Amino acid sequence: MTYFKDIRQEIMKSLNHNVTDEKIYMRTRRGLTTIMVLSIILVWGMAGWDTVQASTGFFRNYGNLSWSEEVTRDFDNHTIHPEFRYFFSGPEENPTAIIGINRDISLVSRFWKPVSLTEDRLKNWIWWMNLGYSQKYGSKPQGYKIISPADSQAGVWYSACNWTVIKDTTDGGLAVYTPISGECFSKPFEGTED
Repeated sequence: MTYFKDIRQEIMKSLNHNVTDEKIYMRTRRGLTTIMVLSIILVWGMAGWDTVQASTGFFRNYGNLSWSEEVTRDFDNHTIHPEFRYFFSGPEENPTAIIGINRDISLVSRFWKPVSLTEDRLKNWIWWMNLGYSQKYGSKPQGYKIISPADSQAGVWYSACNWTVIKDTTDGGLAVYTPISGECFSKPFEGTED
């Protein structure tokens, strides 16, 4: 290894370069190598992230929220579905989120509060949620389908917050994280349902 370093120094001397030039050369080379590696990672990420996720199972145990015009309309029209058990997060008089979970799924959470939902209670909650979010954050709560890690609908979500963590638990249940008040309020959704 030192033999090659000596040869490189001899070449640099013969080309009238000094040690400072060699340091610059090495820094430039290191910088170009870093740029090449980052470029490869970027291209890899853009071209095949979905494939990588599917093949590695990196997100295998996680679900997601999928915006739904139907779910939004059902909540806004105060429709209660008997196939769901309902829960809320936040203050009882003005929750930050309402979820309905399929009755055959066990919700694992210390923070979602179960509720026997009535049409009057839902109407009151929706009115307060719309008023509070639109005045404070300039947004309106939206409805989402809760998609389980098995890629099936596990329930519904209504909140101005459009993200959460949804994951399988070791005991076969489903964990749905509550929104963090003040940190996840979204602009009104503009788009079409998947």
